Amino acid sequence: MKEKELINLFLDMNNLKEVKRFGEHGCGYYHKVFKESVAEHIYHMILIADKLIEILKLDDLDYKKVIKLILYHDTCEHGMTEDFDAFIAHENPEYKKKKQDAEKKNIAKLSSKHGKFIDEIYNEYEEQKTEEAKFVKAIDKIQCNIHTLQRGLKNYDAPQQAYEAIWAVKPVQNFPRLKPLLKAIQEEFKKYYLENNLIWNDDWFIGHL
Repeated sequence: MKEKELINLFLDMNNLKEVKRFGEHGCGYYHKVFKESVAEHIYHMILIADKLIEILKLDDLDYKKVIKLILYHDTCEHGMTEDFDAFIAHENPEYKKKKQDAEKKNIAKLSSKHGKFIDEIYNEYEEQKTEEAKFVKAIDKIQCNIHTLQRGLKNYDAPQQAYEAIWAVKPVQNFPRLKPLLKAIQEEFKKYYLENNLIWNDDWFIGHL
C-alpha cells in the first residue's frame, strides 16, 4: 500500500469519531443516554478486551486478531451522521433491514477503496465462527452495558430498560468465560433499577436465560 493510500485509509477511519452511536437514523438525533461516538466505543472495547485477556488468561485467543476485529467491526457505520438504534432494529424488521442494507453498502464501498481485508474482518465478526469473533461480540455488548451504567437508564422506557438488561446475554453465552463478569454487571443493573424505582426481573440474569 502506498503512502497516499495509507493516508486515505487513516482519514476514513478517523471519520468514526464523528459517527454518533444509537441515534434515530436520519433524524440528526444524538441518543440522550449514550452520547458516544463509534471511535469512543472502539477505544473502550480495546481497553476492556486487553485487560480481560490478561486477567482471565485467554492465551488461546489470537491477540492481534482480537484487536483488528475490534478496530474494524463497526466500519460498517462509516459515513453515517448517526448509527441506527439497536432497540428500534430489534423491534422493527423493516428498520432492521434498512440498517443491514446500509451497513453492507458501507463495507462494500470501503473494501473496494482500501482492500478486501475490511470485508474479511467484518465478515469474520458477523459470522461468529471463531473464538476471537465470539469474544469481541461479547465485549461489544458488555461495553454498551458498562457505558449505559455510567450514563443512566432513567430516560429509557420500560421495554428498552428490559432489553438493555439482557443486551449482552446471548453473546456472552457464546463465549461463556465472560459469564461471571456479566453476572456482576447485571447485579449493578439490578441495584440501579431498584434504587431508581425501575422494574427489575431476576429472570433477566444470565443464569436464567
